[in-house]
Amino acid sequence: MTKEIINDEERRNSGPGLIVFTRHAESERNAAKGNNVRFPDECSLGPVKGIPSYELSLTEEGVLQSEKLGADLLRRFGKFDVIYHSGYKTAIQTVEGILTAYQDSQLAKPKTVQDFLIRERDQGFVYDMHSEEIDEQFPWLKEYWNTFGRFFGKASGSENLAQVAQRVRYFLDDLFRYKPDKSVLVVTHAGTFQSFRFLMEGWDYEKANWHMDNQIPGNCAVVAYGSPNLSRKLDMGSENPYYLDAGYKPQLSP
Repeated sequence: MTKEIINDEERRNSGPGLIVFTRHAESERNAAKGNNVRFPDECSLGPVKGIPSYELSLTEEGVLQSEKLGADLLRRFGKFDVIYHSGYKTAIQTVEGILTAYQDSQLAKPKTVQDFLIRERDQGFVYDMHSEEIDEQFPWLKEYWNTFGRFFGKASGSENLAQVAQRVRYFLDDLFRYKPDKSVLVVTHAGTFQSFRFLMEGWDYEKANWHMDNQIPGNCAVVAYGSPNLSRKLDMGSENPYYLDAGYKPQLSP
């Protein structure tokens, strides 16, 4: 049975009063990869090789980032009614860091909910491969990627971001049905974060590919959408309005 999709008119007339999306804090894999889209060599990949994405932990820097993020979010938006996370360890630990901001306040901690629909994009067979291995095993990949772009392109066995957008659309539909006027925080992953923006802001494919090439969200990047029109981004007060201006080191890992 096909699930009914909420149309744009229903979105405008229902749904949460505030939705905030954030990417998890710095993970072990982010730190190992540095500012590279691929691992440059076996040495850089070594410390995290063989660890699936759902079992990766935050670094010490990532824990500090998540705690700072929590304080900033509480100051800017007040208490959330519910916090959703993907169930990946990086997302869970980011939520734990965010919730430390409530320890010194008189506010009760928000409810937290795991939802596998907002998990990280499946990177397929190239997940544990460095750049030279990828070029050797998949010599056609670079030309294919250049043809189809980051939104539709995918490595062998992986998801593309169009497929990620399909599944997070179902998550958004449930959010709009069952969380009217609520304040919602979603802790997710870089590609999923971009797919949410694709849906919330109505990007065309050209704009999606441009953002995914040029504005990959850093760890703890934030985008917020508020009533009465959830297609309007809230001004976060930084030169890139959708980023939380908290001094986080950007990471270029997808």
